[in-house]
Amino acid sequence: MAGAVPPGPRLRADARRNSEQIRSAAIGAFQGQGLTVPLEEVAKAAGVSKATIFNRFGGRVGLIEAVIEEVVARELFALI
Repeated sequence: MAGAVPPGPRLRADARRNSEQIRSAAIGAFQGQGLTVPLEEVAKAAGVSKATIFNRFGGRVGLIEAVIEEVVARELFALI
């Protein structure tokens, strides 16, 4: 979107990669096990520490907020 303000400071390449790995792992975990899956499992699947999830997303709620639209979209697409 032209003229959009980025949501936060620019991330280093490794931090951006970690964030994407966490998002991907969370989407898979939430789809397979629900929103209460232990964050340790998400972190392990992403190849990061649980602390990295808290640093990047603020915890479970922030992580859910970051991926919920994609989780719901995938669930709806699976119904088609």
